[in-house]
Amino acid sequence: MRTPIIITKDATNGLPNGARSIIVRQSGGNAPAELIQYVSHDGEYVPEPCDSLDKVKGTAILCTAPGTDAEKLTLTHF
Repeated sequence: MRTPIIITKDATNGLPNGARSIIVRQSGGNAPAELIQYVSHDGEYVPEPCDSLDKVKGTAILCTAPGTDAEKLTLTHF
């Protein structure tokens, strides 16, 4: 996994105290980095593709310092 690691603001089931999604970038084996969203289904987090961060609202709990690398996602709040 690579930074940022984002916890979404809203629960995946829409409930006020429901499970939030976890979004990460992952790569390996010379494959390009991709965004993966871990979504809770019946108490188990399942990976699903995440196309974009454009509409994501949440907080990056681990992130790269802004301005250190233009190729990396660096925002801490979405």
